[in-house]
Amino acid sequence: RAHFLLEPLAYAPFSQADLDEAETWVDPDFPVFIDNASPPFQFEAYTLGLGYGRLRFLTLEEFEAANREGRFTFQDGVVIEKVSPPDIEGVVGFVFTGGVQGELAHLPIRTARRGTPNAFVSNVREKFGEFEGDLVRVEVSPENFFVTRVEASEAEDFWDQIRRELPEPP
Repeated sequence: RAHFLLEPLAYAPFSQADLDEAETWVDPDFPVFIDNASPPFQFEAYTLGLGYGRLRFLTLEEFEAANREGRFTFQDGVVIEKVSPPDIEGVVGFVFTGGVQGELAHLPIRTARRGTPNAFVSNVREKFGEFEGDLVRVEVSPENFFVTRVEASEAEDFWDQIRRELPEPP
C-alpha cells in the first residue's frame, strides 16, 4: 500500500489452480477478481482478422506446457476453456479464450502484433465443441466471430499467401 495508492487491493488468481482455490473461498476479507466470473458480455474481440488452423481445446496447464515446449505451429487454432493464459510465444492460427483478457496483457499484444485473430467468447466449449480437431477458418470482427470447416487446400492457399519471405543471409 505504500507504493500503490489504488484501493481496494484485490486478489486476482493467476493459474487454474489459483482460480479453483479462490472459487472455494467463502466471504474473504478482501475482494477477489476472478476473470472467469460471468462478465456482462458474451464476446470481446482483441485482434480482428482471418485465420486458419486445426481447432484444439486446451486447459491452461496444457496450453502452458505446449507454449513452454514450443509445440505450437501456425497451423494450430487454440481454444482455452477457462482463464486466459498470460502470454503466448509460439505463432498460432487463432486464439479464443473462455476468460476475459486484459487489453494490455501479453497475449492480446502479441496476437495483435502478429495479426492473429484473438477473442474472448463465453461458453467456448458449447460454441466450438463441434469443431474440435477440425481444420477451420475463423474470422473475428468487432461484433462477432465466425467459424467454418474447410478443406486442407483452402487453408494451404491462405498460409501460402501470408508466408513471409526471409532475405538471404549475407
